[in-house]
Amino acid sequence: MTYRRGTAIIVISIGLALLVGAVAWQWPTIRHAAISVSPDDRPNIVLIVSDDQRYDTMNAMPSLVKFMEQGTTFSSAYTTTPLCCPARASILTGLYAHNHGVLGNRPPYGFPAFDDSSTIATWLHDSGYQTALIGKYLNDYNTDDAKYLPKGWDVFRSFLDKPGYDEFTLTNFVDEQWVETKTYNKSDGEYSTHLLTDFTREFIDDSTSSAQPFFLMFTPYAPHSPATPPTEYRRGTDTFPDVASYNEADVSDKTEWVNVLPELSTIEQNSIDRAQRNVYGSLRALDDDIQKLIETLRASGELDNTVIIYIGDNGVHWGEHRIADGKTTPYEESIHVPLLMYDGRSPSSGTDERLVLNIDLAPTIADIANVTATSSMDGRSIFSTEPWREEFLTECWGGEDAPPFTSLHRNDMVFIQYEGDQQELYDLSKDPYQLQNLVNDPTHQAVVEEMNATLKNIEKCQGNSCP
Repeated sequence: MTYRRGTAIIVISIGLALLVGAVAWQWPTIRHAAISVSPDDRPNIVLIVSDDQRYDTMNAMPSLVKFMEQGTTFSSAYTTTPLCCPARASILTGLYAHNHGVLGNRPPYGFPAFDDSSTIATWLHDSGYQTALIGKYLNDYNTDDAKYLPKGWDVFRSFLDKPGYDEFTLTNFVDEQWVETKTYNKSDGEYSTHLLTDFTREFIDDSTSSAQPFFLMFTPYAPHSPATPPTEYRRGTDTFPDVASYNEADVSDKTEWVNVLPELSTIEQNSIDRAQRNVYGSLRALDDDIQKLIETLRASGELDNTVIIYIGDNGVHWGEHRIADGKTTPYEESIHVPLLMYDGRSPSSGTDERLVLNIDLAPTIADIANVTATSSMDGRSIFSTEPWREEFLTECWGGEDAPPFTSLHRNDMVFIQYEGDQQELYDLSKDPYQLQNLVNDPTHQAVVEEMNATLKNIEKCQGNSCP
C-alpha cells in the first residue's frame, strides 16, 4: 500500500520483563529538537500494559520475546508505585503518585481522584492523533461512570467495576460518543483478552484508512489474579522463577511486618503453585493475542512504521520473604517490571541497562509524537541526551501487603523507610534477592545516613527536582 505517514509506534505495558528494539539514544529519527513535522509524517503509537506481571516471567511469552529480539530490552525498569491505579496514572501523566494524587485503588483514590485534563491521550489527541484505549483504565471506574468519557479518547472500550476474564462489563465509546454498556458472562463464551484483542484489531484496521496517525493503549487484565487461562493454554510443564528468597528461612533481619510472618504452609505453597500455572497460561494467551496485533499491522503495511513498547504496571509476590501474594511492597518482586520496545523503522537488537521508570513513558511518547505536554512531568524521555539518573524514588501508601513506605534506589543500593521509622538497606550487586538487611551493619552507617537524608529531600520532588 502507499503509506500516508512516515511512522507507526506501538507501546505495550505489562507487570514484569523488559524488551525494546533499538538502543534509545541511537534512534536517529526521534529527537526533542524543534523540527517541523507535519501530522502525516508522525508515527502511530500503541502502548500495551499488562496487569501485575513479574519482570521474570517473560519466558511465558516466547513469541513476543522472539519478536523483540529485533528490539531493545530495558533490563532495569521499575514502577514508582507498586499498585495498579497509581502506577497507571503515572504512565498516563509522567508524574510520581505524590504529584498526580492517585495514592490507591479505592476511594477516596482510584479513578475519582484522577485529573484527566492533561495526559498522553489529551496531548496526542489535541495534536491530531486518533486515540483509543481498549481494556483496563483505572480502578473504580464503574457503572456510575459508564457514560463518562475520560478526556482525550476517541475510542474507549473499558472495563467497568472489577475487570474479569470470563465475566466482565465494558463501556463503549466510538468517535467520542457513547454507544453501549455490555455485560459478558461465562455463558457468552467470551474470554476478555481475546475479545479486547479483536476490538483492538478492528481499531487498527479502521485507522489505517485514515490520514491521521493513531495512539492505541491496549490494556488487558492478564495476568492479574485470579488468573484464568482458557483450557487450551493450561499445562503442567512450566518453569517458574527460581528465587532464593522464596519462603525465606531467616527473616529476623527484616522489619517487623516481615519478621512476624510464619514460614509458608504446604497449603500456601500449593496455592502459589496453582497461581503461577494460571498466570503462565494467561500470559501465553496474551502472547498469542499480541502476535495477532502484530500480524494485523503487518497485513496493513504498517509494521515497518511501528514502534512497539511493552510494559507491566507492577509486579507481585509468589512466596518471596514468606509473602504469599500481594504487591504493595518495596521489594524487587513488586517494583521491577518488564519493558520492551521495538522500532519497525530501524529494527536492531540491544539491551539498555539504565534505570528507566514508568513515569518515563509519557515524556518518551510525547517525544516520539513530537508533541509538547501541557503540564510538567517528573519523568524524562528515554531519548534525552542529558546525563541519565543514577537513583530514583519509590513510594506506596500501604495496603494489605506492607505498611506505607518510601525507598531510594541508587544504582545497586536500596534504602527503605517504612512508616514508624523502620528501615532496611540492601546491596543488590551482592544480594539480588534481598536476603540480608544491612541497615544495622556498622560498615554501612554512613550510607544509611546519606541515603536517608537524600530520600527525605526528594520524597516530595516535582519536575526537574526529581531524580
